[in-house]
Amino acid sequence: ATTLSGRLVARFGTPIKDNAFAGLSSLFPTVARIARLDTDQMASIGLPRSRADTLLGVARAIEEGRVSLSPGAELEGPMAALLAVKGIGPWTAKYIAIRALGARDVFLGEDLIAKRMVAATTVRAAEAEALHWSPWRSYALMHLWRSFMTRS
Repeated sequence: ATTLSGRLVARFGTPIKDNAFAGLSSLFPTVARIARLDTDQMASIGLPRSRADTLLGVARAIEEGRVSLSPGAELEGPMAALLAVKGIGPWTAKYIAIRALGARDVFLGEDLIAKRMVAATTVRAAEAEALHWSPWRSYALMHLWRSFMTRS
């Protein structure tokens, strides 16, 4: 993700003039800029075409007002709008809710690491195990991921 983000900024970002921060040469491209790209342009940073189309679909949905990623927004509307974008499934929509919307109580029961860390074999079992962390399940998920990474 870091490599691809760097490529996206290098190729489509806005160059910074008179930069006071060493090493920072461009701003991340705006949603409007990304929404105007075509599949070939987006794929040129090293993405499969299907993933490029999905990212373009999200950018266009945001640009057209079909998806709002305002922190603190109610989750139902943005989640449904994200799931309507081809290539966005439940895991990705929930992850966006956690990261972009600041959702505190979302748990990714379908996440392989989350299931492993709570010793669950099904999504339903993982989500049931995480219920006692409510209303802070998003934070618990981050802790599970971090714990997994430090023990591996």
